[in-house]
Amino acid sequence: MVSLNQIVNRIQAIADQHYQVKSFASGNVSQAFEKDSLDRLLYPRVFLNQLGATSTGGSLYYNFELIITDLVDKDRGNEQEVKSDCMQIATDIVWLIERPEYLGMDGDAFFQPSQTVNYGFLSEDYSDRVSGVVANIQIKQGFNYDRCITPITANC
Repeated sequence: MVSLNQIVNRIQAIADQHYQVKSFASGNVSQAFEKDSLDRLLYPRVFLNQLGATSTGGSLYYNFELIITDLVDKDRGNEQEVKSDCMQIATDIVWLIERPEYLGMDGDAFFQPSQTVNYGFLSEDYSDRVSGVVANIQIKQGFNYDRCITPITANC
């Protein structure tokens, strides 16, 4: 079974290899705009908000918000262009999650993204004035209810 760490690492590797992305972070959305030790954020930024997981029918479903943001001008005159660019980055990343072989990663057995991804737009004034895209993604993986692999004393 694939761990949360492995999923986040896979998505980070995809973001890190994207030519337009300048930074990646993951965790809770309250951390999305925390500055680094040099009191800065690099944009365009990809943030993976971890929403939790559900299980049903032998599958585990991880839920994430993929948040892609970039800086906008003070008058927000370039906001539409920023949203357009962030949408392209979002769809690139989703496509690569579905097709990891293009990055030389292991294939389908790793995990499967849901077939439906919902996209929304955001405009915020945090410490930086940003706009961008939020993609709601779900990662499905099967797991085996095999008591022989469960770490308990009275096993098999």
